[in-house]
Amino acid sequence: MNYSLVTAAALWFISLGNIQAQSTTQKHYNNSIALTIERSIKSGYKVNQDYSYVATVHQLEFEQSIVRNSEEQVSLHLLVVPQVNTAEFKDWKIKTLQRTWEAGINAGMKIHAYLSKHSHQTFLFASFTTGPHYIQRTPVRQNEGFIFNNNMRLGFHFPIAGAVGMEIKAGLRHMSNLGFFPPNHGLDNVMIGANLNYSF
Repeated sequence: MNYSLVTAAALWFISLGNIQAQSTTQKHYNNSIALTIERSIKSGYKVNQDYSYVATVHQLEFEQSIVRNSEEQVSLHLLVVPQVNTAEFKDWKIKTLQRTWEAGINAGMKIHAYLSKHSHQTFLFASFTTGPHYIQRTPVRQNEGFIFNNNMRLGFHFPIAGAVGMEIKAGLRHMSNLGFFPPNHGLDNVMIGANLNYSF
């Protein structure tokens, strides 16, 4: 990963937030864009699995507000997530660690539960997304090529500077192809991650 590029992007986000903070002390944001990095900490949901699939996820997240309740304690958002990911895997048949990559786009919904009526930058959230992906190589339990990437996340968002915020999140990821191309036993991961975001 090019860490100098990530650092430059982070500084740019914070500078945007400082400019926004100078123009207003309180703002109701409807949209956001985020740079997200996630890492799988476990393959599968069972104690003992016959495969290891460790993914590092690189995402852009585009979020748009759709509905808010009358007291503005909860809001519903559209979430679009293009991504390019890398992974390493092995299983009962492939004993040496193999490298692969994935690419695709997810879309879904995100729910914000605000912790204060005075700040829309501090909230808990839950998100659910799915979408088509391409995966270059896979463990023997799953066919390579076309696949669906399904995700659920829970997390916490907090402000950093003005319109710039950060999210800490964890959740589950499941990839399979709906049985179109066997074998289709699926690839499952427990994920953790964070993002740096700008609201507008």
